Amino acid sequence: MGSWFRNLSVLVIAFVVCIQIHNTVGFLDDEDNVERGDRYIDQLLEEMLEQNGNEYDPYVLEDSSVGFSKKVMFVNVSGEAKLHNGYITGLKSLHRPDHCSVEEEDGKLKVKADLGAGVLDFYYDGTVKFMNFGPTIKVHGVLAYLEIHMEFTVDAKTGRNGKLTKFVIDEMKGMKVTASGLGPMNWAMNYIISGVTTIFQGFVRKFTQNKIRSHIAERLPNYQFPVEGGDIDITEVPEITEPPKETEAPEEIPEETEAPEEIPEETEAPEEEVVESPEEEALEALQVFRYLDII
Repeated sequence: MGSWFRNLSVLVIAFVVCIQIHNTVGFLDDEDNVERGDRYIDQLLEEMLEQNGNEYDPYVLEDSSVGFSKKVMFVNVSGEAKLHNGYITGLKSLHRPDHCSVEEEDGKLKVKADLGAGVLDFYYDGTVKFMNFGPTIKVHGVLAYLEIHMEFTVDAKTGRNGKLTKFVIDEMKGMKVTASGLGPMNWAMNYIISGVTTIFQGFVRKFTQNKIRSHIAERLPNYQFPVEGGDIDITEVPEITEPPKETEAPEEIPEETEAPEEIPEETEAPEEEVVESPEEEALEALQVFRYLDII
């Protein structure tokens, strides 16, 4: 009898603890809340692309360069591919590929969602300089798909005070780069492609953090999330026209709690050295000399 009573007491205590946990953290991944979250994110992206689409597609790339070197007649000679007139297309394909998730904790709704974009196309014109020989080239790159993970919070009661807490690139899938116009310098193809691939990936990271992330972070505080029982449409929060009563400067709040993905400061790819056998060096040097009418 005593053992049965103790077991019953343990079950009652466990039940009470579960109720307290449920009241503290509420998981809201039912159809209505997921639908509200999906509609909110979709309309947020749609409005952002309408206002800033001219910045996204085409997105103009900065001029850059790729350095390389090669031994010619036992002498190490440096070359360079200068890239200009670059741009990216396809960034307006940014979308939500799957349902979001919504949970409540400490008076806030936490929304998690994945974003995607693709296919992205990259273009560059360029000139190559090697031993005073300078063919013009065209570079084309393709990124099959870009995956981004985003998280933000809003007030659970009002749906306001939106704040972006996480925005990172998960993966860049299917990057391919080709170059044409090298002629007798086709031996430098792999080294130019390697450098341009690094440049393209750096530009994607830079654009994602400096443009997309910033535009979303700016809009979240100005829109009302449709809380449970409310309209699923986004309602823009009106601007406050009255001056604040407090004169004390508010405490500065960081834009995100997670450090953003590091963005390379330089877009110039590192110089790469071509290492070949003496026979290959002599043959390719002969081809270059013939092209330049030296022999």
